[in-house]
Amino acid sequence: MRPFHVFSKGATATLVVLFGIGLALTGTAAAPAGGPGTGFDPEQRFSNGNDWEPHVAADPGSTFVYMVTTGRDAKECLQCPEPSIIYRVSPDSGSHWGPVRFVCGALCRSNNIAGPWQFDPTIAVADDGTVFVAWLDNWNPGPLVARSSDHGQTFSRPVIAGKSGGGWVDKPWLAISSDGKDAYVAFSDGDPSVSASHDGGRTFGRPVQITPPLNKRYWFPEGGVVLPNGDVYFSLSIESTFGTGPVDLAVIRSTDRGATWTTQIIDSSEEAKLCEGSCGIDHYQAQIVVDVDSAGTLMVAYMKNTRPGDPKSFFSRTSTDGVTWSAPRPINDIADSNFPVITNGPTPGDFRVAWQDDRNGPIAWNTFYKRTTNYGRSWSKEVRLSDLGSGAPYKTAAGYVFPYGDYFGIAADSKGTNYVIWGEGFGRALGGGSWFTRGS
Repeated sequence: MRPFHVFSKGATATLVVLFGIGLALTGTAAAPAGGPGTGFDPEQRFSNGNDWEPHVAADPGSTFVYMVTTGRDAKECLQCPEPSIIYRVSPDSGSHWGPVRFVCGALCRSNNIAGPWQFDPTIAVADDGTVFVAWLDNWNPGPLVARSSDHGQTFSRPVIAGKSGGGWVDKPWLAISSDGKDAYVAFSDGDPSVSASHDGGRTFGRPVQITPPLNKRYWFPEGGVVLPNGDVYFSLSIESTFGTGPVDLAVIRSTDRGATWTTQIIDSSEEAKLCEGSCGIDHYQAQIVVDVDSAGTLMVAYMKNTRPGDPKSFFSRTSTDGVTWSAPRPINDIADSNFPVITNGPTPGDFRVAWQDDRNGPIAWNTFYKRTTNYGRSWSKEVRLSDLGSGAPYKTAAGYVFPYGDYFGIAADSKGTNYVIWGEGFGRALGGGSWFTRGS
């Protein structure tokens, strides 16, 4: 829930409902036949509700895929949280999707164990199929984590993964080890902190603050990964408390299971173009994401510009030791690139990225995808994933009015199939929806 200067990133305090409270709570949805010549299915809508900031994860050992989002007009009961975190499950690699469900609706009713609203979910799946979901629960208690061991049919009672000392918490980001025993949640209350669990997410230790108190900058987690050797990395953007000025793009690293952390500034960007109207001034500030391939090589992907207000270009860098990084390699320099996401493929050097840009005009945004198989030395031709010119009032043949939310999700399964889910809408507090596709 990044302060919007007032609440600019994450959750907002005022909710505008445009599509009603009804959700597709029963039945399944089959994927369309496919977008001609793209390798991806035509985009589909997650639900008929007002959903934003979605995420996705693929089970490494099976054909199950999971999508999660913030249902801004969703609640399971009268006293249940609204917004609530909702999800869908595909048992067959995205060919069919089950109904919309609540991660913690009635179980988290506001007079019981949680606050009156939920935001900012991230999701991950361990090798044994255990599903982890982290989300922002009110400002107190803060980030929560729930687990499922039955492919999302039920989720455990959530546990507190970190408490705020500053009255608000934002952007909880989840990273888990492949065996699911170690789980980490990075979050911000201005100063960044990371909580660690070493019992499979059942309990979390005291959060470790990464910076000295009152560092006078906001640190926002935007990606996280646990390496096979147990080292943990989170990527964060660092901006002023006013949401203006230059942005540092950083990676924090722990080699002792989250006890201590080191910080490395990977690059920096000048101030982005201002976001006016229904969104905070820093909505388009630069972001950075991180992942690791099957050989243990890290890649960061991030946006930056060199003059305040200029469009941002998209770059990648790699590292085999988490300390020394390659020179920046360009991914996209068309229009203003925003909201990077990254995942790794099944072979060394294989990374996939997606982003949103406004090459078709200021109210004609689109979501694009590229892939590299050689650590970013070259990238494939981009694919436009937002390929439908209708289906919602904010969509035209040129694109959608606004990139709805501060992040979205991409995942790849063991066969290399990609799953991407993102937000489209009218404006930050003006309503929209989550849209998804799969392909290779």
